[in-house]
Amino acid sequence: MSLENVVVSDVLVRSDAGIWGKDAGADGISILRSTNFRADGELSFENLAIKSVEPRDRDRKLLLPGDILVEKSGGGPKQPVGRVCFFRGDRDPHVFGNFIARLRVEPTRCDARFLFWFLHTSYQNGVTENFQKQTTGIRNLEFKRFLSQRITLPSLQEQRRFAELLDRAAEIRRRAEAARAKARAIIPALFLDTFGDPRSNPKGWRVAPLKDVAAVSYGSAAKLDTLLDENGGRRIVTISNVLIDGSIDRRVRRFYPASAEEIRKYSIRAGDLLFNWRSGSLDHIGKTAYVPSEFGGCLHVSFLLKVRALHDMTHARFLWAMFNILRSRGYFKDNSREQINRKFNASELSALEVALPPVRLQTAFAEQVERIEGLVRALDTAAAKAEAMAAALSAEMFDAGPRQGNGALACAAVALGLREM
Repeated sequence: MSLENVVVSDVLVRSDAGIWGKDAGADGISILRSTNFRADGELSFENLAIKSVEPRDRDRKLLLPGDILVEKSGGGPKQPVGRVCFFRGDRDPHVFGNFIARLRVEPTRCDARFLFWFLHTSYQNGVTENFQKQTTGIRNLEFKRFLSQRITLPSLQEQRRFAELLDRAAEIRRRAEAARAKARAIIPALFLDTFGDPRSNPKGWRVAPLKDVAAVSYGSAAKLDTLLDENGGRRIVTISNVLIDGSIDRRVRRFYPASAEEIRKYSIRAGDLLFNWRSGSLDHIGKTAYVPSEFGGCLHVSFLLKVRALHDMTHARFLWAMFNILRSRGYFKDNSREQINRKFNASELSALEVALPPVRLQTAFAEQVERIEGLVRALDTAAAKAEAMAAALSAEMFDAGPRQGNGALACAAVALGLREM
């Protein structure tokens, strides 16, 4: 494999800044801004800024497929400046704004997608933060230093092969995210169609306070500074694990050196619900996660109420969907108490009047939900494998440079469903 070690600026035929534009007239054109940048390196063509641009500037700044856009100014503490996006082309013409730079690659030396993935990976790994400076609250990219990053170029064929593999991994992640979003929309619709609105109970189901059909209890009062990032006790589920869509984030792993008594009191099991009863964020009051089997035996923190359904009267999946629908419709926010943090505590939750459709109907609903969740888990697994493969490939290619005869690209091609090239 022939290798060439260069700096980014060596492989460019153009690197230029964008334009301001004026209020749109009859000759308005879309000016892409950093607000059009997506985290995955793709561009969003929603909420376009249509501006009037001088014909000369319009021609000079017109984007062509394969152009790479770099955010030169903006960002913040949680989003450093220096994001990059790839312009694949669009049916409408676009130019680019003043806080953005365009990179155009010399195609005989470097594949545009290969360079994009190099810059995107550098940003994701925090390397780009070394090229930013902050003045009066605004973060600016030191552009010349940014372009001085060293990159190792294999042959064009290997560059394209590598970029195709990362593109494939990214597509798998996007499909998994889209399927997850669709599933999260289907489940509430299925609930409402089967049982009706849980607040108005239009189907006239029998109602009872939650305490008659489920046990509600607080979690461990373990302080954050006692939690460990590595295994040093019993795994504990925190608010960060409970996502707004009602799922559990498996990536957040915290551990707590709990006593035997704490383990007895605060352990959770598969089928339990974890209800976020206290939060500074109004929209998060009432978010509820269903505990999967892999979290059985874990503990839960005090800001999460454990709700354990009595299965002869109600099904946990039914309660899980109901709580998340009530949250999405503002019930817990509207009925929480205003203090330093908003609260909907165990007593209030236990007193909540819940509808009680026949258990057989709840069970049929739960089985449908489990099928949907199974599909989401399978897609998440595929996405996680693609993510790991992409990370390994990026480390192989960008951290130490590609090594002769290691077979990494061939293995990745098989794993991601691509044939040898």
